[in-house]
Amino acid sequence: MQGSSRQLPGIGSGALVLGVAALAAAAVGALAASDPVLALLIVVGAVTVTLIVEDLTMGLFLFVGVSFLEALPKLFPAVSVSKALGLLVVLSWLAAMAVRKQGAPSLLAQRPSLLVMLAVFLAWVGASLLWARQSGPVLTEFSRFLPLFALFPIVCAAVLTRRHVTTMALIVIGGAIVSAAAGIISPPPPDVQGAGRLFGAGVGANALAPVLVSGAVLAAAFVGMKSRTLAFRLAAVAGGCFCIIGVVLTGSRGGLVGLGAALVAGLVFAGRGRRARVVPVVAVAAALTVFYVVAVAPTIVRDRISNPGDGSGRTDIWRVGVEMVKANPVLGVGAGNFKARSPEYVLDAGLIRRSDLIVDDPHVTHNIYLQVLSQLGAVGLLLFLAIVASALTAAALAAREFARQHDEQMELIARAVFVGLCGMLTAGFFGSWLFSKPLWLLLAIGPAMLALARRPAPQIASPERRILALGAPARG
Repeated sequence: MQGSSRQLPGIGSGALVLGVAALAAAAVGALAASDPVLALLIVVGAVTVTLIVEDLTMGLFLFVGVSFLEALPKLFPAVSVSKALGLLVVLSWLAAMAVRKQGAPSLLAQRPSLLVMLAVFLAWVGASLLWARQSGPVLTEFSRFLPLFALFPIVCAAVLTRRHVTTMALIVIGGAIVSAAAGIISPPPPDVQGAGRLFGAGVGANALAPVLVSGAVLAAAFVGMKSRTLAFRLAAVAGGCFCIIGVVLTGSRGGLVGLGAALVAGLVFAGRGRRARVVPVVAVAAALTVFYVVAVAPTIVRDRISNPGDGSGRTDIWRVGVEMVKANPVLGVGAGNFKARSPEYVLDAGLIRRSDLIVDDPHVTHNIYLQVLSQLGAVGLLLFLAIVASALTAAALAAREFARQHDEQMELIARAVFVGLCGMLTAGFFGSWLFSKPLWLLLAIGPAMLALARRPAPQIASPERRILALGAPARG
């Protein structure tokens, strides 16, 4: 019968979606009667997935916020909340790129050299399978680098406006504060190594310290924004002070060195006309930090900072790492293979006081640069430094471009990103947090800010011009 295959009016894919939604709602309602908590979690999860899939920027914001809370319970074995959100953000980005309009921002168009360096570094990590003793650690490190490097094109595609950049900066500050506050509220048990120092939400003291350094620097940027209200700027002062005190409470010597490097970088990179105002601020921050360490900080923190000794065995690990580099200068021992290979170089390293950290309970390098050099050789280190230099250069160029446009807020945020990265990367000489999400988020925001600074601002036509465009006579 002709027309029998036609759909009835009003019945189609939309009705199917509504029907599925109604069935899902009924199922969740039935579940709520027996387990309301699980039902609530399902609703929250469904809303979160919908937001991320529909809005890449919102998904990125959620991921950035959760990345500071590593202590959140895992959804499944080996699948954390941040990993699940990260996967959804990647899928949302791939969908956005599939329907990308011509002229939409992409890392390939903005900084193709950076994209090439990221790809080559990943390929080098994978190639180390050919000479690594153990293949498992290589695959593990590859799987950790891949999502971190994906942040660069994702941030470039998601951060499209000045408000997006401001929101990202505020999330980083808030994330650092929340992570430190969680450590204060729920400190580690006394039998845990490092107890008495400030831990973060699922991260150790040494990994929390550089995050707090970046939070303090970004908070300082908001303090300097004349266009912000007094209440907002006072809140930024409080947040920055909290982050600085948190750095001290971590007892991380690397964190304190990173904070000092950030203060020096802030003086150098303050910008024209601001250095005179920054000098007293830096002096007061340094004086208060020293006073807090000497007179207020807990004894365990004060003793750790004032009596560094051999760095809790860190220098012994470094000696072994240096010997490893001498034996494998170009290729390294393979990604993730430092702990497996370090016992082979104990005798070559000379006098070792803490051989237990190398033989009995092998530790990582406690230096992100030595970590890359020993495992991926000179080739890997040069690629890593090139990626870092490219991101730092992008942040510096963005600050200069925003200054030329007389955009104070964006200029200060760009300068704060640069200064904060200087602090974090300096602290990296004393820590093994190469896979820190906040570090790579700040590195990724530099190219995105540069793309935003170079994007022509939309021109708003005057009322007369809009009337003429409609074909009506302009008013005299």
